[in-house]
Amino acid sequence: MTTYSLEKTLEYFKSNTLFSISELNNWLNQNENIYNYCSRNSYNISFENEDDNLLKLCNKYRNEDNITFCDFYEKIKELLELHKYERLTQVELEKFKKIKSNDFEIRNWLINNEKVGCEDLCVFAWEYFDDDEQTRKNKNIKLFQNSYKDIEINIRKNDFESIIKFCEIFNEMYYLKKLYPEGIQKIEEEISKLPIAEK
Repeated sequence: MTTYSLEKTLEYFKSNTLFSISELNNWLNQNENIYNYCSRNSYNISFENEDDNLLKLCNKYRNEDNITFCDFYEKIKELLELHKYERLTQVELEKFKKIKSNDFEIRNWLINNEKVGCEDLCVFAWEYFDDDEQTRKNKNIKLFQNSYKDIEINIRKNDFESIIKFCEIFNEMYYLKKLYPEGIQKIEEEISKLPIAEK
């Protein structure tokens, strides 16, 4: 795979900055073979055994073009994987509407959705809710940690409407109102176990 081939593959993103879920999904499918090739050839050396994989740490063997493309491809794939939660969060929002005045039921709702809210969608929440509320009202969903500075990828906010609303409600009930304090306690205990970086 030559640099020219990669550039030609990326031309799709040079004339536009706003894409639909289906457009990005089609691009992933059309370029899966290129991704697989680049993934296999990210280092200009072959490894005969597992110990030799340590050589990957040496920049001498890195193929930066292939590595950058793989990272870019994977970031798009990660964002589309997050979008799969749109249907699930839509269902959970309907459940929440029926119990929003009952703190006990909300607590159970938080317990049932703890993995989704605290783990599965945490990256989305960190990236999207990093901006102030006024900025979020007008912005689209931007590709997280894009590898190419000359490419901008945005997805319409409406495509993530249920996910955004779910994260807003979950974070408010879980972290601000602390209607499931045991969950907060578990997180704090896990954080306390993390090694403290030496100064």
